[in-house]
Amino acid sequence: MKHLNYDLLEDNWKIGFQQKHSLNISGATEKVNYFAGISYFDQDGNLGKLDYNRFNYRAGVDVKISKWLSANLTVSGDYGKKNRPLVKVGGSGDEKDYNLLLTRPRYIPEQVGEYDIPSYGLSNGQKNQNQLYNFSVLQNNGDFSRSMSNNVNIHGSLAYDFGWSKILKGLKLNFSYSKSINNDKGNQYGSNFTLYQMLKRYGSGMHLYTPTSYESDIDYLNASNFVAIGTNNGNMLYRTMTRTDNYQINFTAQYARQFGLHDISALFSIEKSEAESEYLVGQRENPYPFTTLQYNSATGEMTTQFTRSESGTLSYIGRVNYAYASKYLLEFLLRSDASTKFAPKNYWGVFPAVSAGWVISEEPWFQNNVKWMDYLKLRGSFGLTGRDNLAAWQWMQVYAQDANKGIVLGTGTGNSVSLWLSITIMSGTVRC
Repeated sequence: MKHLNYDLLEDNWKIGFQQKHSLNISGATEKVNYFAGISYFDQDGNLGKLDYNRFNYRAGVDVKISKWLSANLTVSGDYGKKNRPLVKVGGSGDEKDYNLLLTRPRYIPEQVGEYDIPSYGLSNGQKNQNQLYNFSVLQNNGDFSRSMSNNVNIHGSLAYDFGWSKILKGLKLNFSYSKSINNDKGNQYGSNFTLYQMLKRYGSGMHLYTPTSYESDIDYLNASNFVAIGTNNGNMLYRTMTRTDNYQINFTAQYARQFGLHDISALFSIEKSEAESEYLVGQRENPYPFTTLQYNSATGEMTTQFTRSESGTLSYIGRVNYAYASKYLLEFLLRSDASTKFAPKNYWGVFPAVSAGWVISEEPWFQNNVKWMDYLKLRGSFGLTGRDNLAAWQWMQVYAQDANKGIVLGTGTGNSVSLWLSITIMSGTVRC
């Protein structure tokens, strides 16, 4: 075999290029700061027909409406596309080209004459699905996987300072609003293709796919020496769509004032957020070779799945801090949080916290006697916390088609219909 060396990885490997272009502007006056920027990024791959490109943009403005009132607005987002051939052979999914080209025996080419062949090896029989992988065919048969993402983010805020008032000096109000919209789309087209198994091969052991110098091609390249092998590379049209919308509103009032040796600060905040997401996936098998990529250009089974979820939170937060002579510290905090991920009667949870501190290094006796330490503070605290980072609607009674599970309702030999109730225990409180 020393004259045979089909290094398919080396033959198909190429330099990958990427480029990035950016344009940015910014400026300022005494009352207005502004900026804007847009960038473009493009990248291809080292193996096969891979392409990715993305636009990013960002713009914002800060306005000082008056000495005590200011506003801010920022808009940002991105738009990206990714294209690549679809590889479903073997069932291992994406990014398998490198491994399969690397491990393909080098005495086996991808084509013999005008026939695309599988990598059946010495036994000339199929041992696994990866032997049906043919890089050249999968790159050029029109099968593809494409994805597109589009994201928009908006943030605005308004701030007011009561520094002009002798009574309300130290009080600051802030209102902010954030909104994001995220869209993702995916399209796949997979077909069937044909490889050809050689019945009679070269060499004394009849294990070579191409001849040595002393052998003739006449018998081996005859059409009767090749048997067609149908290969499935998905054989379907597939589409996904995901959209997520969410917003968050914050109102914060802060107060900080010093009266002699007494430092007092306080905060009150209201935070509200809502999120909504939708997911849709559809598939139809057996597309026509001349498909328009729509469902009516395929003849096989059609399946559709879709989900939708929504959630919301509302929080009231209060905090008071007191310090005397920068030595004796006290803080009290109270949160009241609601989440729609829980049952309506268990939306709300209350979480208090308290802490006290003593800055020992501020005491005169410490400063006079301890020269090797600049700062020493003792602090103790206690509080309750809660979280809602779990799947929504787990408290609901739902019906699910799970075989041999739960209470069977009705009759039949197929999947049973079961009733189940999930109980979740949260830190700080129990909610069912």
